[in-house]
Amino acid sequence: MSMSNSASTDLLSIIVRLFGLALPVTGLYLGIKVIFKAWHLYEEPQRIERFADATERGSNLDTLLASVTADKPASLSRQSSTVTPTKAHKITPQLKMTYFLA
Repeated sequence: MSMSNSASTDLLSIIVRLFGLALPVTGLYLGIKVIFKAWHLYEEPQRIERFADATERGSNLDTLLASVTADKPASLSRQSSTVTPTKAHKITPQLKMTYFLA
């Protein structure tokens, strides 16, 4: 009985150690890939705009932020003519958050 228990404990210990080694190696690999991707974006800044546009199409973050910031003055001033719901969706922000994310 102790031989079986020892063998299963050793096997489990080996699996845990291999998993423990795989995690930092994977993290290092992904970190290096991120650094190289950032360097390529630094060398070709027009790729940032394409990446930001793709992020905006997927998340609609800029549109959401524009509608939230456009609704604040209307609720503070209590004037319905200041911002209409159709205007809030057409507002393009001067500073796009997706460029910072990209």
